[in-house]
Amino acid sequence: MRCTELKEGVGIRRGWAVALIGLVVLLLYGRTYSYGLIIGDDTVNITYNPFYDPLTVANILQAWSKAYFDLFIPVTLSIWFFLQRLARLVPGISPQGLLHAANLMFHWANGVLVFFLAGKVLAPPRRSGAWHLPELACALFFVAHPLQVPVTAWVSGLRDLAAAFFSLLALHAVIRAEPTALRKNGGLELATRSFAAYLGATLLFVLALLSKPSAVCLPLLAVIVCAMLGRNWRATLGALVPWFLISAIVCWATAGLQVSKLTRYEVPLGLRPFAALDVLGFYAGKVLLPYPILNEYDWHSLTRSDGPAFWLSALAMAALVGLGIRFKARVPILWLGLLFALVALLPVLGFVPYLHQQLSDVGSRYMYFPLVGLGLALGAAVKQGLNRSWQVVAGGVLLVVFSTVSYRLVPDYANDDLFYGSILEYDSENAFAHTNLGLSLLQRGQFEKALTELGVAYRNDPDSETNRINLLVARMLGGHSEEVFEEYRAQLQQQPGNSAARFEAGNLLVLVGQVPEGVRLLQQAVTADARFARVHCPPAEQIAFLHPDHGLLRSRLAQARRLSPDLECLTTLLEHLERNR
Repeated sequence: MRCTELKEGVGIRRGWAVALIGLVVLLLYGRTYSYGLIIGDDTVNITYNPFYDPLTVANILQAWSKAYFDLFIPVTLSIWFFLQRLARLVPGISPQGLLHAANLMFHWANGVLVFFLAGKVLAPPRRSGAWHLPELACALFFVAHPLQVPVTAWVSGLRDLAAAFFSLLALHAVIRAEPTALRKNGGLELATRSFAAYLGATLLFVLALLSKPSAVCLPLLAVIVCAMLGRNWRATLGALVPWFLISAIVCWATAGLQVSKLTRYEVPLGLRPFAALDVLGFYAGKVLLPYPILNEYDWHSLTRSDGPAFWLSALAMAALVGLGIRFKARVPILWLGLLFALVALLPVLGFVPYLHQQLSDVGSRYMYFPLVGLGLALGAAVKQGLNRSWQVVAGGVLLVVFSTVSYRLVPDYANDDLFYGSILEYDSENAFAHTNLGLSLLQRGQFEKALTELGVAYRNDPDSETNRINLLVARMLGGHSEEVFEEYRAQLQQQPGNSAARFEAGNLLVLVGQVPEGVRLLQQAVTADARFARVHCPPAEQIAFLHPDHGLLRSRLAQARRLSPDLECLTTLLEHLERNR
């Protein structure tokens, strides 16, 4: 078949296209059913989530009234709840496997929705059942690109998958509704082809926001998609004013949860436009040359701005954006597809600080939804070049290369060692990876290895209180408790008024069996500062959680409470131990 014939409209039927997209997703990600949870986000979201303890409807309803780890994502938390309940009801189903299978199904569904979106935007079918190849290229690019691995192969990636799913459904509903704002009697009046579709789109938008707040950019994306269809973008913008108001509320609420937690790496206001261009350069590089693709990077614009690479990257991206604006009239859909990707990235470009910047200013998973726009841009390019055989072949080779890279990346998400090992292979000083790998080794009882990893994390980031506590716990559990207590005693000799150190040492002494001395230090700390009678002691709680003999710890805590019944901190520690039996 000649390529000119392809351009005339002979293509692949919808059913075969949907099946092919599903087959690609299955081949790439089917192995993940046997994978476990990764310590870090997975264990925080699933294993130790208080909304799942106990696993009851009354408990999960609390997720609809409060944030969890500085994110309000009740839809995602409810999906995880449903999957865990289902795993309990159906014998033989692996709970972790079901969580991974849900990611696979969402990714497939998103790929299909991208396929149909491209069908509306790029080229409607010329006859019933026939679809052009550009739409399929767009969908396969979306599902097979290596940047999708950190979301699809990782259980916590469901946040992005669910947000993308509801966002894509909302875009389809907006296209159906055709909302416009008409001037009437000196004001604006909403007109739609289907008001029910408009209401449905609004509901889907809210569900996307409740899956992950990064969906705040969806109103602008809907305007861009309508512009791709040749509709008046200004009229669409006016019709979506309620969406923009909802986005503003979500931005305000999310900032209220996260901004107060930003303690370092905050980029000065004047530097943020350049930092955003630098971040865009990072993502552009990963799209074009997607290797290595890591879950976390040690990438901070604030520190990079001291070197020439930061400014060269920002300058290059500014030039590319300028060229895109200059030649946007040549292939409008190509330009609008790139604009779609840029707008989808806005929440994580750093114009407004967000919590993940404490770890890094970039993250592979943030490219999941922007790849919809890049896929549409690719589809537009394929459509322009269907009469050139070499371009069709080049596109096919590109998809094969991307699929091969993705297939090789997926096993990195099988367990903690592979997951964090893949990060350390390319960034041996990554404190985040050393920390979580060390915590994983702690939980498995490999204390000396854990001590090594957590020691590196602390040396690389000595200002982190979390790293100090983790190293302290590893030393205590690894048989170095006497050295730790000698350091406490030396510290208290130099700083007799350090009640915090006295309180921490007292808790740890109780746990290792030196109960009288521990109680004495606790009483001294409380006498100096009464609040220590009620506060938590994170190192002691972590040791209590990881200690192999909870019965022994309970007896030591009971003995301490008999010696000093007024110390509420001991009661709190005992309750923590009971909750994590």
